[in-house]
Amino acid sequence: MRYVAPGDEAALAGQLRADERCDEGLERGAVQVASVEATYRTGAVVDPAGQVEHYAAATSEALAAGFTGLRVAADATSLVRTPAQVDAFARYEHLVDHYLAGHPMSAMCGQDVAELGREAVAQLACMHPAAHDGATPFHLHAHARDGSAAALDGELDLEARRLWPPVLERAGLRPEGGTIAIDAAGLEFVDHRSLVALAGYAERHGGPAHAIVHARPARRASRTGRPSPSAFELGGGVQPLRRSGAVPGSCAAA
Repeated sequence: MRYVAPGDEAALAGQLRADERCDEGLERGAVQVASVEATYRTGAVVDPAGQVEHYAAATSEALAAGFTGLRVAADATSLVRTPAQVDAFARYEHLVDHYLAGHPMSAMCGQDVAELGREAVAQLACMHPAAHDGATPFHLHAHARDGSAAALDGELDLEARRLWPPVLERAGLRPEGGTIAIDAAGLEFVDHRSLVALAGYAERHGGPAHAIVHARPARRASRTGRPSPSAFELGGGVQPLRRSGAVPGSCAAA
């Protein structure tokens, strides 16, 4: 396990030694500490691809040392203080999530809400498969269950509207075989504006591609449980249910 946080590495190790298991792990090299300041320069903007390569190498080193994988716990507050830092770190979050989905590495990162504000934290939390309650209304992540480009959980409603378009850009989903497929088995609710945003994204980045949202049978179309013109009901089934007259960049549900 690697613990990454601000401060002196000796002091960080001292904090961990208060736990008997961590103390033992430090002694045999199973637990490591790394100072954020020693790893990144002040105000640094994370290189998303480079950071994933760094942790891929660390995972390989852990396996070569006889461990079953790598776990990372990191306080990333100092790395996401500016808009440019948040944007880069969010892109990194999605890239590393793809790596985590297929390799023996797990990670938990945290940010100080009191310092950063809920808006900044939400921009990062929505790129994770899970987060603390109330952090974000939805999650777009790489742990898809059917080989889709990404998985989508939670609710895409009015609260999510400010987050959804930039999240699509940061995730960088690209079409395969003319389709951007999203596993939405965990999606509880989606309104039509969110689908329009997805259609626009597919048209901008996929050319003739269209987006297909693979979803379970819808449980509701609106918060009242009644069909609503401000919501798009997701249908079940195996084959895509394409809207009549679908055009490049349009959305379908399956």
